[in-house]
Amino acid sequence: MQKNGKSIFVAVSGGVDSSVALALLKKQGYAVTGCFMKNWSRNMSGLTCNWAGEREDAMRVCAALNVPFRTVDLEETYVKKVFRNFVGEYKKGRTPNPDVLCNSEVKFKAFLQWALRNGAEYIATGHYARIERKFSIFSSQFSINDSMHRFSATPLFNCHNENSLKIGNCKLKIAKDANKDQSYFLYRLGQKELARVLFPVGEYAKPDVRKMAHAFMLPTAEKKDSQGVCFMGEVALQQFLRGWIPEKPGNIIHLSDTFSQSTGVGTERAAVHFRNHPEASGHGSRVLRGRVSRGQSEKSRWDFERVEKARRGERIGTHAGIHYFTIGQRHGLGLPGGSQRPLYVAAKDVKKNVLYVAEKNHPALYVKTLALKDVYWVSGSAPKLPLACRARIRYRQPLQSCTIAKSKTGGSKSVIRAAFCHAQWAPAPGQSVVFYHRDNVLGGGIIL
Repeated sequence: MQKNGKSIFVAVSGGVDSSVALALLKKQGYAVTGCFMKNWSRNMSGLTCNWAGEREDAMRVCAALNVPFRTVDLEETYVKKVFRNFVGEYKKGRTPNPDVLCNSEVKFKAFLQWALRNGAEYIATGHYARIERKFSIFSSQFSINDSMHRFSATPLFNCHNENSLKIGNCKLKIAKDANKDQSYFLYRLGQKELARVLFPVGEYAKPDVRKMAHAFMLPTAEKKDSQGVCFMGEVALQQFLRGWIPEKPGNIIHLSDTFSQSTGVGTERAAVHFRNHPEASGHGSRVLRGRVSRGQSEKSRWDFERVEKARRGERIGTHAGIHYFTIGQRHGLGLPGGSQRPLYVAAKDVKKNVLYVAEKNHPALYVKTLALKDVYWVSGSAPKLPLACRARIRYRQPLQSCTIAKSKTGGSKSVIRAAFCHAQWAPAPGQSVVFYHRDNVLGGGIIL
């Protein structure tokens, strides 16, 4: 029986989370349709795409639940909006996050628009996140039983007033299961999208979702979680990128340990900053800059010559192409054996084609202030700045205290900067910083 005549198109990917999302909504009495998005179907070096198998699993779930099934072909949109950006950013020496762009441009834009044109009032996905609205559209009258488990549904959306941070009528919130929370990838969703989106499994812990999949007798109940790039599957990244970006060999430089020893400055008060910003060097490369903390003697001050010496370090190998590496990367450097300690990518000089590596605790890997571009706010408008909040610079990172503020870039333009209370390890240009207030997502931006 349909409930209030509401039609919901559920994006079923062939995985367990979207399968349970579909089953929950069907159990609650809504008119649901399972929809598989065909966004990538190409096999190439470093990438095996199993879209046909995923579609078959999605069809089996819909058949088991006796709900309609549809396929929507959005591959052209995915290639134009996500894939080209993915390759283009790597060519520029940055590290993009395709899942963020895939969500904002494909799942919650192209698919949402297609669903609304085809009769849906809402779309739902298997994301681990929550939405809170001023008006609840879901009841809490749901429970299922098997021989071992009982699940009682809580309201998927509660009434709540917007607060002084202008979070908006629709609030994007962290999932109940903090370990599976995917709000980091959803910060570009605004009020228009959130008003039409549902996240049914965001109210549950992953183990309970697995239990519900068994209780619903879904064919995906034991299926492993996908670990690949959004829609593309498992990717051997360097092998894949070599098909799109030509090799360009260059030097690998090991940053000098004498840098941190002579300053006496620990990683929490990093003596140097690598900055990927035109202001830093005039050509957009990450460069070393000295910083003297209060109370240091004249002997510990870094003049330009000493900074340059630390910057040059020691040549310890060669790389096939600087574009294939990301800040903080440890494996796949191709360095000769014999190093006593693991080395990590600390900086990339794209113009000179030099890759800098260092030990994990080297100050060059720590940065306290990040400049951001393409900043989005969930509420649709920026809060009053400066603003003290919490943030994360990568998926599943524990939330960090920071202050968001505007600052001048040297001309009439201004940039948003996130200043962290504690230096952050290996922030990678191209990745996202996402802001939070309590369990609400405020927005985020891309690291310059």
